[in-house]
Amino acid sequence: MMSTSDSGNGSRQEGYHSICELQSVIIRLFSGFINSNSMVTDEAIQLILGELAKYVQADRVNVVYYDFEKQICKNIYEYCAPGIEEQIHNLQEIPINHRLEVLNCHRDHQIYEVTDVSMMTPGNFRNSLTDQKTKSLINFPIYDDGGLVGYVGFDAVREHRIYRMEEKQLLQVFSQVLIHHVRRVQIEENLKRSEERYRTLTNDLPAMICEYLPDSTLTYVNQAYCDYHGMSKDEMLGLKMLQFIPENVRAQAQKKYLDLTPDNPLQVTTHYVIWNGEVRWHEWRDRAFFDDLGTMVRLQGIGFDITQRKDAEKLLKEKNNELLSAKEAAEAAYVAKGRFLASMSHELRTPMNGFMGMLQLLQMTNLDQEQQDYIQLAEKASVQLLRLIDQILDYSRIEAQKVRLQNKSFLVDDLLEDIRQSTKQFWQHKDLHLTFMKMPNVPPILMGDVQRLQQVVQNLVENAAKFTEKGSIVVSVQKTEKEQRNSEINLLWKVADTGIGIHQDHHQRIFEHFSQVDIPSGSINGGVGLGLAICKQLVEMMGGMIWVDSQVDQGTTVHFTTRHYILES
Repeated sequence: MMSTSDSGNGSRQEGYHSICELQSVIIRLFSGFINSNSMVTDEAIQLILGELAKYVQADRVNVVYYDFEKQICKNIYEYCAPGIEEQIHNLQEIPINHRLEVLNCHRDHQIYEVTDVSMMTPGNFRNSLTDQKTKSLINFPIYDDGGLVGYVGFDAVREHRIYRMEEKQLLQVFSQVLIHHVRRVQIEENLKRSEERYRTLTNDLPAMICEYLPDSTLTYVNQAYCDYHGMSKDEMLGLKMLQFIPENVRAQAQKKYLDLTPDNPLQVTTHYVIWNGEVRWHEWRDRAFFDDLGTMVRLQGIGFDITQRKDAEKLLKEKNNELLSAKEAAEAAYVAKGRFLASMSHELRTPMNGFMGMLQLLQMTNLDQEQQDYIQLAEKASVQLLRLIDQILDYSRIEAQKVRLQNKSFLVDDLLEDIRQSTKQFWQHKDLHLTFMKMPNVPPILMGDVQRLQQVVQNLVENAAKFTEKGSIVVSVQKTEKEQRNSEINLLWKVADTGIGIHQDHHQRIFEHFSQVDIPSGSINGGVGLGLAICKQLVEMMGGMIWVDSQVDQGTTVHFTTRHYILES
C-alpha cells in the first residue's frame, strides 16, 4: 500500500512539474512576442506552434478561422512534426456544416475533444480525420470581441493523446493570447498598408500636405510642400513647421493650432514671401488628431496655392471699378444727350413754327404759279423737318422715361378716321388705296392713350406709303384669343401693304433706333430711322409687342398688340 501511495504521490508531483513547465514554455514563447512592435511573420507563428507542439507531443497544430458569411472554415496556420503530412492545402474552404459538431461545441464555450477518432459517429468529419490519419484531437475555441472566430487544434497522428484538465486550461489561454496577437498584427499590417497608400497618393497631389507634432516638428511632407518651400524631404523632416510662418504672426498661429479640437478644424488664408522672393497667397486647412485620453498627438495641414485666384479677384475688382466708372460716365452722357436732344428739338421747333407760319401767309398773297410751286415745296419740306424734330423729341423723352401714358376713353371709329385724314398727304397722290377693317368683336369704346396709339398706327401707315408706289394699305384691328381679365381686352393691329417688302435678315433690325435697311435703288426713303423704334417703345409701354412679316417684292405686314380696359356703353 505504501508503495502504491508513494507511486501515486510521485505521479502527481510529476504532473505538477509538467504543468509548471508547460506554463513556463507558454510564458517564454509569448514574453517577447506580445511586447514586440515588429511584424510577426507566418514563419514566426509556425515556430511558436512547433515549439508548443513538441512539448505537448502533438503531431499537428493548426489555426482555423470561421467565415460565417461564406459558411466555410479555413485553415490559416499549420505546424506538422517531421514525418507528418501537411493538410493545410486540403482544408481551405471546408463547408461549416461538415464541422457542426465542433461549431456547436464552441458556441457553447466548450473545448471539443475526440480521444479516439475510430469511435466517432460516421460522417464527413470522421472521414476527413481518417484521411488525415488523425487518431485523437482537441480543439480550443478562440473569440474576438466576444464573438467566436475559430479554433486552435492539436492533432495526434502517431498515437492517441489525452490531455489533463490543467493542460487544457493552459492551452486554452495560449490559444486566446495567440489569436489576439495575430489579430493585432493583422490590424497593424493593414494600417501600415493604408499608410503607404496614403503616402503614395498624397505625394502626387498638387496640394501641399504636411503632418507635424504639437511642437510643430514636421513628421511628413509631400513633394508639393517641398517644392513650394524649395527644399527636399530630407531637409524638411525634423524642422519646425512654424519657422515657415512669418515671424510677426507666428505666436498667434501657434496658439490657434494648439486650440484646435476634433470638431473644430482651422482654416486660414494668408500670404508671405517664399524662398525665391515671390509673394504667394495660400489657403490652409489644419486638423488635429487626439488619442483615447484626449491628448493632441499630431496635426495635419493641407494647403492650396491661391495666388492665381487672388490675382484674378484683384483684376476682376479693378475691371468692375472700371466698368462702374464707365457705366457712370455713360449714364451721365446719356442724361446729357437727352437734355441736349430735348433742348435742341425745342430750339429748332420754335423757329420752324414761325417759318411755316410765314409760308402760309405768303400763300395768301398775289403769287404767280411758279412762286406758288416754290412755296408748296418749301412747306412740304418744312412739314417733313418738323416731323423729324418731333420724332427726335419723342425719342429723347421716351429714352429718358419721361413719357407717361394717358388712360382716357375714346371711340375706335373716330381714331381710325383721324388716321385716314392725317395720312392723306402720304398716299393720296399715289395709286394707293387705304382701307380700314374693324372686326365685330372690337368694342366701340376703349380706354387708353389714344394719342400714342394714333401715333403708332399713323407711323406705320406713313412708312407703308413711303415704300409702296401702287396697290393698297390695309389697317385691321381685332380682338385676340389671348387669355384676359373680364375688364380688359387685347387687340391685334395689322398694317399690311403691297410694297417692296423687307428681306428676312432685316426683320429685327428695322425696330432698332437710327437703323435703316438697304432698299432697291430708286426707291423713295427718308428720315433717320427713328419711326419704327418709337413705335416699338410705345407698343411695349402699352403692354404689347410688335413684329413684322415680309418678303422681298411681296409686301409687308406689321403686327402689334395693345391692352385696353373696356368701357361699356
